[in-house]
Amino acid sequence: MRHRKAFWLNPVLPLAALALAAACSSEGEAEKPDPVYVQEPCADDLCKPGNVCAGEPAECHLKCLKHTDCPHGYGCGELPLPDDGGMVAVCVPIENGTFEGGYGTKCGDDFSKCKDGFVCPGNHGDTETTCTKLDGCETDGDCPPAYWCGSIRDRACIGDRACETDSDCKIEGATCAAIDAEGKVKRCKIDTFCHTSPDDCPVLARPKGAPATETYRTSCTTLPDVSGDRLVVQRKACVPRSYCSPCETDADCTDPTSACIEGEDGAKFCSIQCTPSGFTCDPSSSCKAVGDDYYCVPNAGSCNGDGSSCSTCRNDEDCGPGGLCYVNSTSRERWCMQPCAADKSCPDTPGGMPQQCCTNAESCGTFLNYCVPDYYISVSDSRYAMGCWISPCEKSADCDGSSHPMRCEATCRPDDAAAAGMTCPSEVPKVCVPSR
Repeated sequence: MRHRKAFWLNPVLPLAALALAAACSSEGEAEKPDPVYVQEPCADDLCKPGNVCAGEPAECHLKCLKHTDCPHGYGCGELPLPDDGGMVAVCVPIENGTFEGGYGTKCGDDFSKCKDGFVCPGNHGDTETTCTKLDGCETDGDCPPAYWCGSIRDRACIGDRACETDSDCKIEGATCAAIDAEGKVKRCKIDTFCHTSPDDCPVLARPKGAPATETYRTSCTTLPDVSGDRLVVQRKACVPRSYCSPCETDADCTDPTSACIEGEDGAKFCSIQCTPSGFTCDPSSSCKAVGDDYYCVPNAGSCNGDGSSCSTCRNDEDCGPGGLCYVNSTSRERWCMQPCAADKSCPDTPGGMPQQCCTNAESCGTFLNYCVPDYYISVSDSRYAMGCWISPCEKSADCDGSSHPMRCEATCRPDDAAAAGMTCPSEVPKVCVPSR
């Protein structure tokens, strides 16, 4: 196994406060710690399962490897073992921890779990989405230990009909606002963070002076950055340290098998354990030896590229003015999308496949006049349907350079295309996909 260095938090509360948390179990609530603890002398066999005697004076504390192993209000820190036995990683109270209704509260099954100004940034059914606060941080130090100060796209409920003044909006809380940089396109807007799946905006409303039978809807929409140089409005927020998030220690990273490793650029990032012949890593990463273990490492060498088309990114800010960090919801690959050149041309992907300039206003949406990798409808592994590191081939032998078995496969079959209302190109490209 990879050697894990000492990297734990120091307790930020006085040691006397640890008595309240002694004998804490993994089922305990941080706001109501178990008041029962072992007085000195402490013995491991008198502690609850998973706990160990530690601290001065020695008391029972829950052992941990990750901050996420600890209940709300606690982080993974080091305390001394009795009799000069060295240090041990245990859950200790921290000032800036997770709490019920806020950071650390999973909300994908119920958005109302987020309280007191916190919002649920995911959609219904997102099992790992947790509550966060818009404009809730400036630096990583403003966030709980297993989070970093990133950004999320702002959303609001936008009407589908034009307005001129606020009085045209017959929805409670709505104002008439420009949604383009020139101020020519105005729509009724409700400034509330909303969700797209399911859309939780007011569905039906009646425009001023319109017959009762005439209605229009509002829908949850990512807000364009009409006053800045971004494609959409970004809000600073604490987000969990998942794959490719910045980190300082292994304990910072949320996945149970993850570790904080160093990229080719010297920056540390959270990675997940993998096997060289397996398929744990997304198509933009490879399973590589790091110390005594194997971890997913971006093919580009870094989680944060130069902002160019198809470079790696964590959020829109990494892609520069006008850029957008796209997340493939199937593979979880992230890459920068950039506007097309003046002649509508686009560079090839790093994997060697073409990109197209998206010019259909109806289907492109946010990506109108942006470079987009081709979509491959018939590939057997849906993670390879679209991405920047998919490789071209003519035969399976062309795919031998991968760390796991790959084969060459056609990207479009007529039956698949017809079912999706599409047609295959006259010359169907082939790409390398996993051979399972």
